[in-house]
Amino acid sequence: MRNGLGSALRIGLSKHGIAILHTGGGWRAKTTVVADHSWTEQASATPELLALQCRTILAEAKCTRLPVTVILADDWVRLFMVTPPHNTARLQDCRAAMAMRFQALYGEPSSGWRVEADWHVRFPFLACAMPQALLTALQGVALEHKLHLMGIMPQFVAVWNKWHADLHADAWFGVVQQGALTLGTIDRQRLCAVRVVAIPPDGHSCDWLHAHVMREALRLNVPVPRQLHLCGTAPANWVAASAGSSAEGPTIHLLEDARTGLGERIVSDAEYLARSGMRT
Repeated sequence: MRNGLGSALRIGLSKHGIAILHTGGGWRAKTTVVADHSWTEQASATPELLALQCRTILAEAKCTRLPVTVILADDWVRLFMVTPPHNTARLQDCRAAMAMRFQALYGEPSSGWRVEADWHVRFPFLACAMPQALLTALQGVALEHKLHLMGIMPQFVAVWNKWHADLHADAWFGVVQQGALTLGTIDRQRLCAVRVVAIPPDGHSCDWLHAHVMREALRLNVPVPRQLHLCGTAPANWVAASAGSSAEGPTIHLLEDARTGLGERIVSDAEYLARSGMRT
């Protein structure tokens, strides 16, 4: 592989597969798919097995000496909101609030996880916990292949960073990927909750989606949104409903639909994951 000026890799990594994209430098930068492989969950059940899969595929693709960004599927991580105490004044106070929230939610300390967050002393903020064992394995793979690891982030964060400034004031935000919906609840133009749910077999109808949104609004005591902005592999019935409105729920607006592909080409789940957050 030619490692020209500005060249980089993006890796989409889920429990079901991996895709590696090469982005070229310069004003005519081109993105090409270097690898796109699927595997069973058993093949990636531990960080060691996952690292073995990644080593093999990177070696076959001859990917070395490049900066790389890794996008993790949301089921690898824990996304949660933290409300800082009223007397919070320092980053240390925010970290303490995060640790207490993590313990309350998951019944274990956060010591085995690396937590990144939009630390804020006045407003609730989003925190993302990634397993330290997984990060250590990926860092080891990058080192072996002489790759400069620029960052590792979950898909929701990557796509949220790209789109949140463009969302309407009365909209919620969601990412659909491999049968799961990561739903970001927005109240008064601030993210106030993030929840990942598996889409059930009967969830491909808009009735299920509208009911789920309304339950979330009741649970959080916030207004039902007028719009729902979605990215990813939305079910076909959700896509069909995106052109119109419904009196029973929010209007569905697709920011990105992974199934439509680039031009006429169908994009796999792994490739869409790798592309998450890209501006091109």
